[in-house]
Amino acid sequence: MAPERVASMERVAQSNQALIKELGVPWFVSTAGLVRDHPEATWLPVCIKVEEWASRRIPLTKDAPVVVHAPSREIMKRSDLVDAALAALHEQGTITYRRISGVPNSEMPKVLGDADILVDSVGSGNYGVASCEGMAAGLVVVSAIDQQIAEIVRRETGCDLPIVHTEPDGVSDAIIRILDDRAKYQTVASDGLRFVNAFHSGARSAEALRSFLAT
Repeated sequence: MAPERVASMERVAQSNQALIKELGVPWFVSTAGLVRDHPEATWLPVCIKVEEWASRRIPLTKDAPVVVHAPSREIMKRSDLVDAALAALHEQGTITYRRISGVPNSEMPKVLGDADILVDSVGSGNYGVASCEGMAAGLVVVSAIDQQIAEIVRRETGCDLPIVHTEPDGVSDAIIRILDDRAKYQTVASDGLRFVNAFHSGARSAEALRSFLAT
């Protein structure tokens, strides 16, 4: 990312933080990564309409499972590393790689409904809406998850985050690991669906807001 863009984002973030402190209002953040950066804040999980993403298909039953990558911001998600790894596996016939771009969000449930694995991001260390949508669709979600963020999720939910961790340069190894033990990772996909139903369907966010809205 260009240095001037980083500097601009830092100025906006600092301005927002100063305003929150000046107003003395509760601080809600939408991702576990922001909880790591601002432990005084309350986690307000991102919400999706889980039922819109539901698929009855069991993942990892194809000889060459469909792996998708649909980045909203290629630089932040390090799509260059993801593309290189998945394109190589596609050429070998190990997977069917589909790079998704320019597809309206309204059509993404159909795209994910035909996939087995979603590789989200290997750049931020966090997880967000795309990973939640992948879990809701019953896919195995692969992403680079910072260990501190995984621990925050465990503390906040009492559950391990059902996302398969990969190092930025280890995407190929993560995919092969999944394909070598399909039954295990079908269970991970099922855990992911339960996770988004419990924590990203709106109920947990409403609970986080309850004390603030009741005053």
